[in-house]
Amino acid sequence: GEDGAGAAEDGPDDSLGTFARHTDGVFCVAVKQVVLVEGEEPVHLVITGSGDETAYVWNLASGQVLYTITDHTDTVTSVGFNHDGSMFATAGMDGNCFVWDTKTGEKHALLQGASDTLDWIKWHPRGNVVLGGGGDGVCFMWLAINGKTMNFFTGHADGLTDGLFSPDGRTIITSSLDASVRVWNPRTAECTHRFEGVSFHTAAVNAIACSDTSSVVASAGDDHAVYLSNYETGKILARLAGHTEPVQNLCFSSSLPHLLSCALDKTVRVWDLGSNTERHVFEHEAGVVMVRPHPKEPTAVSCALDGSLRALDHRACTVAKVMRGHGDVVHAFAFTENGEGFVSVSDDHTARVFSLVDA
Repeated sequence: GEDGAGAAEDGPDDSLGTFARHTDGVFCVAVKQVVLVEGEEPVHLVITGSGDETAYVWNLASGQVLYTITDHTDTVTSVGFNHDGSMFATAGMDGNCFVWDTKTGEKHALLQGASDTLDWIKWHPRGNVVLGGGGDGVCFMWLAINGKTMNFFTGHADGLTDGLFSPDGRTIITSSLDASVRVWNPRTAECTHRFEGVSFHTAAVNAIACSDTSSVVASAGDDHAVYLSNYETGKILARLAGHTEPVQNLCFSSSLPHLLSCALDKTVRVWDLGSNTERHVFEHEAGVVMVRPHPKEPTAVSCALDGSLRALDHRACTVAKVMRGHGDVVHAFAFTENGEGFVSVSDDHTARVFSLVDA
């Protein structure tokens, strides 16, 4: 790639390569291993979306651009591949979501309905169905191939900050600026449970995550708290207190009974789900925006407002690696499927590729 573009002035650059085609901050990224030509080896493709109103699909190994998407008329906020990598979607502040064919770059559909920004989209874990939401507080569920609205979910009193399908794909969960988390039946659009009120968050809920091993949803709040709730029974299970600033993001470990949460208090906290107690605090030098579990190891990666990323071993409670190179806030990152590395995106207009192999 075009190394050095947008890097911190004369600062260290631990990245393997830089993608520097965007002309504004890069806000979202997805990575998927796909077979583009039958009989050939699979390649890792990357989608990046930016404030420059474009998304690029590019080859991770070579940096070569496959597709340039210019259909959005505002910032591209969310991108993602479907379960088998045959399609991908891009969504933006213009309220539009487009679905594309990965092999040809052809547009399958425009997913419409949102009257305000689309701030996030998620694919169904097994079906070609897209979930999306944003500023108007309505969650939409679309059929990807033709853009048909399958259902919409109304009830939140403010914009949606996050949403997802449960791991089995049978339940939808949304979070909102209205300080609540709602659980929905995808078929009937009925709200089956509402987590809200005096025993729940007292300010905006910024993000949610589901456990792969139980029907627990974790929520991250502007009120500095993390809550664990059961989306099957509707019961609030625990309030995890420790952060001293708004909690931005959280994730369940892929390999241990741990939850990790990150906040503007410059920490990632590790919670033991056996006892719902704080196991460790990883200190950072700036507010932490995102934390995600390694697909295989008891490690998580975090990204911070100072442009740094860290590999955090939450079994040993040690920082395995600090990675620098970005010259501004890192908004997001996505692992390669084997977990050997990841791609991060930043306000410095670049995406960067980092390796975790020697961590």
